[in-house]
Amino acid sequence: MRATINFEVEVGRVPATMRCLVLEEAYRLNRAVEELEAAGTDSLANDIEEALERLDEAAHQLRQYKDMLLSFERAKLEGSPETTSAADPPGQPIHNLGDLTETLSQLKGFDAFVQKMTEEEVPDDDDS
Repeated sequence: MRATINFEVEVGRVPATMRCLVLEEAYRLNRAVEELEAAGTDSLANDIEEALERLDEAAHQLRQYKDMLLSFERAKLEGSPETTSAADPPGQPIHNLGDLTETLSQLKGFDAFVQKMTEEEVPDDDDS
């Protein structure tokens, strides 16, 4: 079963927040490799099938994250007056406002979801 999560996060925190999600998929990939390494000869075909399913799921999710990031970067660049004449950035183009709205809605509500993860990774600037 799949779910759609909508959340908001400050624009400057988008890369770090998305990195947390990518690291979760990296964990899933590592688990698939570990399970293959521990696979026995009696159930090897089944173990391979399970690993492939995990790999496919992680790859699908990572593609979604990549598309979200590319769309976000494009929207950010298109919204900046000094970049309106610049060449198109790489990635998937946004053809209409509906695509942009859908992509941005996928980034909303994220602040509460990832707050704990990013707080531990962000160094305290007060010590400077």
